[in-house]
Amino acid sequence: MVSMEVLITGSAGQDGTYLRQLLQAEGASVTGIDRSFTVRDSAFDPSNPRQVDEIVSAKPFDEVYYLAAHQSSSEKSASADQFELNFSVNHRGPVNFLNSIHSLSPSTKFFYAASAHVFGRSDGRPLGEDAPKAPICLYGKTKLLTLETIAAYRTKRRLFACSGILFNHESALRKRTFLSRKVIEAALEIRAGRKDKLLVGNLEQLVDWGYAPDYVRAFPAMLRRSCAEDFVVSSGELHTVREFVETVFRFLGLDYHEFVAEDSSLLPNLGRGVLYGDNRKLLQETLWRPRYNFRTWIELMVQDLAEQKENK
Repeated sequence: MVSMEVLITGSAGQDGTYLRQLLQAEGASVTGIDRSFTVRDSAFDPSNPRQVDEIVSAKPFDEVYYLAAHQSSSEKSASADQFELNFSVNHRGPVNFLNSIHSLSPSTKFFYAASAHVFGRSDGRPLGEDAPKAPICLYGKTKLLTLETIAAYRTKRRLFACSGILFNHESALRKRTFLSRKVIEAALEIRAGRKDKLLVGNLEQLVDWGYAPDYVRAFPAMLRRSCAEDFVVSSGELHTVREFVETVFRFLGLDYHEFVAEDSSLLPNLGRGVLYGDNRKLLQETLWRPRYNFRTWIELMVQDLAEQKENK
């Protein structure tokens, strides 16, 4: 059992939920910050350095996990407020935590959830920690800025701070806007007779998919090493949308050919190619290994979402 004090920002999100469960099962005392969190009766704002100082100084935190993130749904139509929120949550917030840790609690270890969006466009080759980074969206740009800032704090201020460059990771807690959840919920509706068709953009699209409960186990694995470094967290595998769809429908006793069709108008015009993660460094330098294969975690996700529907 682990006896430690841990802080998680974004604790109500997919990764925050699973990480909290993991650490509490290990015996850690976890303080979670979500959108309802307040400091002296005021809503917590990660871009407010005084509030961050107060939180960091409240307890002798052994580990801080910054999982909070903001991503505008459409940058072309995003307001100035949305741009500011993106920058405040993805960059200014974690920098405030780094400054507070440096000043008030220098022995605290810090983890930041970066994103595969920092790479921008890809030619389909595996992307490791040192792969060129040229993000093409605001979300990726703010994540890259923070990734680089953390590396600077690690070198110049000697903080134990690292980033996980996270590729797609799914679960029943995924937001409904994501393809994995759209496919499963449509399949459940088709099986129940409430829907007769599922349209997807491209069944041959390749994706590096993993399971969120697997990925969060990599976060403490990074912090419990003797030195801080950044790591790509990915499955190291590519699967087509067709494989995902077929696995879901087959598990529900359905033939996807009868219900699924392509509609190219649904394809997002991102032009970034296939984002494929190279997880060899994580496998070689930590004890982390994924526990669930592609088929197994999809079936678990289907079961979880089916139970959610039944319990409504």
